[in-house]
Amino acid sequence: MRRSAIAVWAASAVLLGGCGPAEPMLAEVYGDSPSTNLEMSVNTCNQNPTLLIEESATKIIVAVEADEVEGSARNDCLDGAVATLAQPLGDREVIDAATGDVVVVLPLEGDEPAN
Repeated sequence: MRRSAIAVWAASAVLLGGCGPAEPMLAEVYGDSPSTNLEMSVNTCNQNPTLLIEESATKIIVAVEADEVEGSARNDCLDGAVATLAQPLGDREVIDAATGDVVVVLPLEGDEPAN
């Protein structure tokens, strides 16, 4: 398995809904089978998120780490992040390390889930 820190691009969106969890986690994941890029929204709200990726032949585990920033609450907004995988996504499952749940990977284009 491969573990790597991924650079985070600065983009925020308003999180609709109630209170979010205290631990950073994935909100949305986008990707295409032949691509090595995964685009993600994480519930860190300007708290300098970093993605840690573990890859195997059957799954991709994504952990989110973030700094605590005074005056910012994780349930207020989302940050965007892009992970570059060692191999294309293919039919591998993406798992949120914070919850252990399999995350539905939404397509970059179209309306059918990638896996």
